[in-house]
Amino acid sequence: MAREVKEYQERREEIIITARQLFFLQGYEDTPISDIIHHIGIAKGTFYHYFDSKEDLMIALADEITDEAIAIIAKITTDSELDARTKFQMAFNRTGNWKVENRQMMLELLRVMYSPNNLRLHETLNKMSLEKAAPYFAEIIRQGLDEGVWNTDYPDEIARIIFHMGLGIAEQFSESFLRLAEASSDERAGIINRVKREYQVYEYAISRLLGTDDVTLTLIDIGLVDAMFGE
Repeated sequence: MAREVKEYQERREEIIITARQLFFLQGYEDTPISDIIHHIGIAKGTFYHYFDSKEDLMIALADEITDEAIAIIAKITTDSELDARTKFQMAFNRTGNWKVENRQMMLELLRVMYSPNNLRLHETLNKMSLEKAAPYFAEIIRQGLDEGVWNTDYPDEIARIIFHMGLGIAEQFSESFLRLAEASSDERAGIINRVKREYQVYEYAISRLLGTDDVTLTLIDIGLVDAMFGE
């Protein structure tokens, strides 16, 4: 039985890995299921044994991508040598660096998520990210309360509100990012400056939610915006 479970997981992971390669090489819309099964060398029925549809496969792939980012946050959260303020800053900056390092992958994922036909996928991924990430941020907030650097009676609720605001900022970021290809140089500069300002407002709002007047709580390295929006 254990071997059968392992073989199931190995085959499922093989399909996800192959899809990841083909989606980001050819694009999601231009990669039919037939390309995936041909590349692996399996029957169409085998594919449907693991996934109900290509959208179902994309959700599984996005789940893995989300887990990669969550793993960064989890490692920071459990580091007993870091204070809460440092953890908060590192969680934002390191996940930002990860997105820059995986810029092409993120671009293709955004194209899929923001397609008019993929509203369900978009909502599923946002909910998935919220449920996975918010508990880690709540834990950091509670540490900050113990350290006396923040002041709130609602660490769990604040963590979710911060993440919901982050999703809103991410919406603006993503729409701006996808517009760059058709933007003139002047328009590009305006888009980038607007994104930077929105991130600064996000930092200010988080400081207020945490109950601190600490204006030096820098969560987003603005240089990452230039790196993400660069050619």
